[in-house]
Amino acid sequence: MQQNDNQLEVEVRDDGVGFDDNRIGGNRSSGGGFGLFNIRERLRNLGGEMQITSVAGRGSRVTISVPDGISMACSGKGKNED
Repeated sequence: MQQNDNQLEVEVRDDGVGFDDNRIGGNRSSGGGFGLFNIRERLRNLGGEMQITSVAGRGSRVTISVPDGISMACSGKGKNED
């Protein structure tokens, strides 16, 4: 997790088997679910984004970023802290 340019960014990587990242995104016709689609939509509503990169046989990387102020608002911190 890091903070830069008024963004909070979380990156998760692995060196697993990977997958075809062209088949993700909530496209029901490809047999996928709505999980990643829902995460993307919620982040978009907050002004954030999610990027997924994967290469078969080489692992995956998921990066989620949101505007810095959003993280405090969503956690409830910062409210009524006098």
